[in-house]
Amino acid sequence: MHSWGLRSQTAARRRNFPFFDMPCQHFAVQHLAFILLLVGVLGCRESASPPASAPPAVVPANPTQQPSPTAPPATSQKLEKPGDVTPRQLLEKMVAVYQSASSYSDHGQIHVVAKMLAPEAQPEPWPCTVAFQKQPSSSKLRLEIGDGKLVADGVDVFAQIRPFPDQVLRFPAPEPLTLEHLFQDVYLDQAMELGLPETILRFPPQLILLFARDPLKTLLPGGDDSQTQVELREPRWMGDIPCDLIRVTDAAGSRVLWISRANLALVRFDYIVEGLPVPEGVASIRLVRIDMPDAQFDGDIVEEAFQMQQPVDAVSVTEFLPPELAPKTAFPTTEVTALTPQPTEQEMQNFQEQLERHRKAHQALLRSILCLVFQFQ
Repeated sequence: MHSWGLRSQTAARRRNFPFFDMPCQHFAVQHLAFILLLVGVLGCRESASPPASAPPAVVPANPTQQPSPTAPPATSQKLEKPGDVTPRQLLEKMVAVYQSASSYSDHGQIHVVAKMLAPEAQPEPWPCTVAFQKQPSSSKLRLEIGDGKLVADGVDVFAQIRPFPDQVLRFPAPEPLTLEHLFQDVYLDQAMELGLPETILRFPPQLILLFARDPLKTLLPGGDDSQTQVELREPRWMGDIPCDLIRVTDAAGSRVLWISRANLALVRFDYIVEGLPVPEGVASIRLVRIDMPDAQFDGDIVEEAFQMQQPVDAVSVTEFLPPELAPKTAFPTTEVTALTPQPTEQEMQNFQEQLERHRKAHQALLRSILCLVFQFQ
């Protein structure tokens, strides 16, 4: 048995996710560099606090599915390339495992691999964890990315994000769960992005593999055209996990998928950053890495994993609102009710205009902060 971890307290509090669209690769890498600088400059001032409660547990259905945590790494053994499978066939096998799984869980983390000019300013990982339980009707899900949490309990979906700590989003769980319905709220969508270019990957690869209708359209956006190169690289060990590596290269860049030979789980996703400018204080950014070494299928996940722990004074909302627009009355955490009647068309139009002004102001503020950070480094 191993624990299914809640958010990493220190690393999660140190992250400030983007709250405006990053439509191109240049701005996405600027955002990653911005995270690096804030972590390096501010991260050392915070100390970890104990978790609020014990994390839920996941019990593997098949203990032989994962390598034993006590077994010594077998990295001295040479791995041979699989000679009877093409890269696309291997990807199709991996997708089939995810799409047919009755459950899935991991303790994923996002790493920015960079060379910093100040050794003490090394970036720390932040969470990218998933727990999923397939149900006959609406399935159950727990997702934590940096400063955002989302829980679907089979009836409703709850979400919290750091910018609005006193609000808990709640809406009926769609049947079936889809990424489009889960992230229909604009602030939740932006808070739980990975910060990578949209042409590479917007949301965690685990979600793409579990919920996308055709995951290969995201993993191989160019398909088999001449502009996309898909190659099977030399297999490597990830700790004590033997992996087959597939590298995908196209106009958007390069990424490497590490696929476990033990259970065909995607245990690592590397986005290779090449030839892009870096800010002052950073010597180079090599890659963005998502690690999921304990990814497993068909385990029994305890019910507590799919329960949202709501602050006592939290306000339940049907969509996240800036503080000046949010209601001030807190609802009991045991019974969350609808907030307001259905707004009129004019009220919706006024609200959309206010949202647009807030997005522009937020974008200008973050860019100003970025310039100041660069100036004083």
